Amino acid sequence: MNITNKSTLSVEQNQKVSNTLEQPALPENRTEKQQAHNQSNAVNQVSALSKSVDATFETLASKPDVDMQKVADVKAAIANGEFQLDEASLVEALLEMHKK
Repeated sequence: MNITNKSTLSVEQNQKVSNTLEQPALPENRTEKQQAHNQSNAVNQVSALSKSVDATFETLASKPDVDMQKVADVKAAIANGEFQLDEASLVEALLEMHKK
């Protein structure tokens, strides 16, 4: 069995979560200054969320798609005859997978 670690795809900005600001209806007695302050707070919250999403995508992009050490361990266990399967659990998992 030949397993290779394929490179991850880069995520473009337009593929990331996009947020839109929806301003709730404000009572008539609110001033423009209060409205501007509320809008500024909303923009700051979205900006912080956007930075968090960016950091998450960067972290995920730096991780390998497959844990190659785990693959090597399983291969070695199979080669040494040390890898054991619970056939009943395996059959049950396959049946459950095909029910969906």
